[in-house]
Order: sequence, then structure tokens, then C-alpha cells
Amino acid sequence: MAASRLYADQVAAMKAESGEYLTPLKEGMITEEHIVGSIGQVVNGDAPGRGSDEEITLFVALGLAVEDIACAKYAFLRVKESVS
Repeated sequence: MAASRLYADQVAAMKAESGEYLTPLKEGMITEEHIVGSIGQVVNGDAPGRGSDEEITLFVALGLAVEDIACAKYAFLRVKESVS
């Protein structure tokens, strides 16, 4: 954890409820500076992605409804294609 750069599906949720983040923060293993941004920020170009093969990244997924909807839509469209 201490050697990683953190990304989340939603940074505010990670800061509020993620044990994977809060425990090392409380124990002094990491600081808030370990958080690079959200996956949406990376996709939009507002936060940097992985810069080299040596960088260790950690994605904290707390499960957002929009992610579930996007996956369901993808699965539905794939099934629909295979039936057609």
C-alpha cells in the first residue's frame, strides 16, 4: 500500500468508508497524497494514469450504481447481438 498510487471509482467515498484506505492512513503508512484521483478523472485526462512499468497502482472500487448499470447494459447488448 505504501508504495502504491491510489485510484478510486469515487475519491470522496474512498476517504469516507474504505478500510483499504483508512486503515493505512490511520497507521501512518500513507498520506492523502497517495490518492492520484478517480478512474473518471484518468479517463477524462484530469488525473495522470500509470507513468511507468515500475509504478504500482491500486484501484479501490467501492461499487457505484452507475458501474453496475454500465456493466448490465454491456452484458444485455452482448446477449442481444448473439441472439440476432
